[in-house]
Amino acid sequence: MWYRQAAFPSHTKEYTTVMKHDTELPLLVLAASLSVSLARPHIHPLSSDMVNYINKLNTTWKAGHNFRDVDYGYVKNLCGTLLKGPKLPVM
Repeated sequence: MWYRQAAFPSHTKEYTTVMKHDTELPLLVLAASLSVSLARPHIHPLSSDMVNYINKLNTTWKAGHNFRDVDYGYVKNLCGTLLKGPKLPVM
């Protein structure tokens, strides 16, 4: 940034320290967002694996199979998705 360059010439220790911290934050944010997205299970919503995953969480209800041999698009339509609205992420 121009004000930091004016305050600390590029050959000084202070300038190097400031620039190091400016690059660490974006890298930290990127690493955190990647770890969150990779930690999420990638299981098909209608599979037995998803039912087992939910039931292992010991929540107040138990998951079960409500739709057998049904297209996932049909289930999305039952949820009230908008036909011309924003697209949902594909799992």
